Amino acid sequence: MGKFSFVHLLLPSCPLINLNRCCSEIEMGELFRDSLRRTNTIDKIHPSLDQSSADLRVRFHMASIMLHELAHAFENAYAPQQRIHEPFMNDGRVAELGHSLISHLFGSVIRINGRNPTHYGIPFGCHFHDWPNSDNHAAVMIARHSLAKAGVHTHTYYPLHMHYLLKVLKPQFWRDEVERFGGSYAMKPPKLLGVRYRYDHALWSGEGPVEMETEAALPPNSLRPDVKEGLFWRDGAAALGKSTEYYKDVIADWTIAMLP
Repeated sequence: MGKFSFVHLLLPSCPLINLNRCCSEIEMGELFRDSLRRTNTIDKIHPSLDQSSADLRVRFHMASIMLHELAHAFENAYAPQQRIHEPFMNDGRVAELGHSLISHLFGSVIRINGRNPTHYGIPFGCHFHDWPNSDNHAAVMIARHSLAKAGVHTHTYYPLHMHYLLKVLKPQFWRDEVERFGGSYAMKPPKLLGVRYRYDHALWSGEGPVEMETEAALPPNSLRPDVKEGLFWRDGAAALGKSTEYYKDVIADWTIAMLP
């Protein structure tokens, strides 16, 4: 990545960063600007929330979205205008260049905990997960085949630690760790705590039986791969409570389109 780093992208903006598909321009949404200007502080949600931590999360999230949209802008600038859909990156299962780039850099995609249509201060932290196999957003995308065809029935989510954000947002991190170990290694967030769900995914219409009897392995460097479902950490694990069944249903309720 050379001298191009997150530090150079810490500009006033927001999670609503829109890409003009015609002229490859990136437009930053006003709600995120309000969060960075502190005109919409998180104490409006609860007075005990830490504003400084939320500010760091907003800056980091904005920078990651800028990278995401730059991937789309690059494609729009050079791809044929009459393309059917976005190109696949390498042998990826889903055609989404922005997520593919972020996943390549971080080994996962990073999401906001909780959604508020009128506030982008990120008061409740962030989490990260494998993409696209653990994606939980109701977005229609183009995929080569279903999760069942890929043998994926396990979805894992990790909270993003604030110590990681403090490290990444310092120039010393880019001078020392990134230049020494490379960006795709140094930028991977630590997996200290996680939650894992299992689903019985179904094949799409027209798909044949899964060729391999064994299901797909968990992503490399997964924390506690021996835990099939539940909460887990480095030296322990716990079963999911009944209240988590609601969130499990929410995660399962996302749509994805087959390749035409």
